Amino acid sequence: MSRLGIVLVAGLFAFGAFAGCLDGASQKDDASGKSNQLGGAKKVESVFEGVYRFDGTYSYTLAAGPHGFSPDTPLANGKQILLDSKVLGTTPNGKITMGLWLPDVPPGTKVPVIVDAGPYYGNGDVRETKPANRLGKWMIENFVPYGYAVAQLSVRGTGDHGGCMDLMGVAEQTDLSAAIDWLGTQPWSNGNVGMIGRSYDGSTPWEVAAQGNKYLKTIVPISGLSDAFNLFVKNGTSESRTPIMHSVVYWPFGFSGTGRSQENQLANLVCPENARGLALGIYAAVSGDRAPSAIDYWHVRDFDDLAAKKWKGSIFMIHGLQDWNVEPHMGAPVADTFERNGYAVKQLWGQWGHMYPDRPNEHKNAPCGDKNTRWDWAEIMLHWFDRELKGLNVTTGPPVQILDSQCRWRNEEHFPPRDANWTTLHVSAGNALTAQPGAAGSVTLTPTNTPLTGVRSDIVHGVNFQSNAFPDGIRFSGLPRLHVTVTPNGASGHVAAFLYDVDEGNKATRVGQTQMNIRYHAGGDTPQAVVPGMKIVLKMEFEPLDVYIPPGHKLQLRLSEETYADHINALPPGVITLNYGGSDKAVLELPAIERAEDAFFVPPSATGPIKPANEIRS
Repeated sequence: MSRLGIVLVAGLFAFGAFAGCLDGASQKDDASGKSNQLGGAKKVESVFEGVYRFDGTYSYTLAAGPHGFSPDTPLANGKQILLDSKVLGTTPNGKITMGLWLPDVPPGTKVPVIVDAGPYYGNGDVRETKPANRLGKWMIENFVPYGYAVAQLSVRGTGDHGGCMDLMGVAEQTDLSAAIDWLGTQPWSNGNVGMIGRSYDGSTPWEVAAQGNKYLKTIVPISGLSDAFNLFVKNGTSESRTPIMHSVVYWPFGFSGTGRSQENQLANLVCPENARGLALGIYAAVSGDRAPSAIDYWHVRDFDDLAAKKWKGSIFMIHGLQDWNVEPHMGAPVADTFERNGYAVKQLWGQWGHMYPDRPNEHKNAPCGDKNTRWDWAEIMLHWFDRELKGLNVTTGPPVQILDSQCRWRNEEHFPPRDANWTTLHVSAGNALTAQPGAAGSVTLTPTNTPLTGVRSDIVHGVNFQSNAFPDGIRFSGLPRLHVTVTPNGASGHVAAFLYDVDEGNKATRVGQTQMNIRYHAGGDTPQAVVPGMKIVLKMEFEPLDVYIPPGHKLQLRLSEETYADHINALPPGVITLNYGGSDKAVLELPAIERAEDAFFVPPSATGPIKPANEIRS
């Protein structure tokens, strides 16, 4: 997904969640499910056995649920719920608006709730009380018949939710958590709530978890933000949308939404947090740090850190390894860290961008094409919700399923894999990557005025280092590391590093990338002093990946004094000398793993040509 300028970049993020309109037929048309048996699924160990349908625009459960919709909440129209500050017991933020669908179950039956909360109701999608084209229609059709309530909820300052747009801040978190409290305490509710969504809607589950909400039992972030600052600014380099995300992209939603009351539009006029977001966004873009004097703006939006301290629940992490809208480091190793701390965690990783797992119209032009599409996703989610929200003793499948760069799905116990054999390649003379360190040497990285185009564009200038061919191939998975010794010419500068798979015909296909502001050479969010002429070691970590380099192929590392095309190089660039060999550390470290053939599987899929990831540029 390209971001060609600040406004275009921001717009794509804001409206990225609209892609993939849903228009599938309801399973309720045939309760027997026989008419849905339009395709077969090979029985494999890693998917739920059965006959899946491939005719819709998204996935369906193997069979339709046994319940109809409540007479008060038919499929086409949810029940409008208005919660004011008196009901919520919160500060007077105005009314919270949601749409609610309930199953037609026997009297006295208590049901769990699944929620999609975000800013897009009435802003590019339907109102809260209509099945949303992003995710709501899929949720309502699949899960209400299985005895789940489904709610669509606007965040404050959007839809017809009161107050002013807070962009994931404390007021928004408080509103969302209060709404989850209400859903968890209704007489028809069993007290268990799950939240799911993509992009902004995939971040709101983290927001409620950060509040420590006791009714929130599971979250399913799909390309969601686990830490707002760490999305916009990483290794001291800032995305071009950082200064404008709050004030330019999302604040106008408070005026532009269809059906939004005049009262709520007026309430959106005065937003102190919006002004702070603009100022601190500009600061972050220029400096690369969190502004210690105003750290509370970013601290309250560090959701995974707060959730780890306050919340107990489960996580189903879903993310694309080619998502350059919400980068995959928002999902890894975040989920793995929670798992190590005792949380129940499941993960699904594909070679897709900012997409749902089951939308063929989204995946047709993505790396791996149709191979990405998980027609069994609704069934997987039904098992997950049945266990986490109903407490049923059901299997939820392998802990991790991941699609590699050669478009092959496999099962894993963890991601990143914990059995990696870290393999070191040394930057060496002769533009080589070698198993052993070589003689001391250096090479100069010089800034250029050659603009890059597209997201994470291939660097056409820079210095290449290439390995010998791998006779048996190599598979690496997780977050490779690059630690290099450099001598800066000035007090600022950037280094971008890209990894390529080079085939026998010398065709190079990008498989990994990272970058760093040299003032953040030690890692983390705190800048370090840089003295011109004095050596420093840049400790860089690549974005999460899962790559297989076939036998006979080589690995190439390309370095440049550069930032990504969609990032801001606010500080002056400078000549940087890369030092290698002797006592100067310059190594590429790969988390290599070996997997037997029985680790791989073929999920249920419609017939059609599959184009491997190494034939497509993201």
